[in-house]
Amino acid sequence: MWNATDTGLYVATDIYGYNCTEFFKIRAATGSILSDINGDGEVNIKDIWAVAYAFGSYLSHSRWNPFADVNGDYRITIVDLYLIAKDYGKSV
Repeated sequence: MWNATDTGLYVATDIYGYNCTEFFKIRAATGSILSDINGDGEVNIKDIWAVAYAFGSYLSHSRWNPFADVNGDYRITIVDLYLIAKDYGKSV
């Protein structure tokens, strides 16, 4: 199943509703910045907040956000926060 959001991001979903591998392939193909969690075209404090809110979550957790899983390991950790901080200020 393919879901399109109003920000132009496309996500392939699996049985759990998330398939990060396909998501990353699609975002890379569209030229999006993976660290742009909310899809507004720039990496800023809103993206850091989204990852901070999901911090410690994992697939099927109530705070899970597949967009915040920047490295695609199905867990939101300090690595995801680091990757966003590294791209802070970038825009599409």
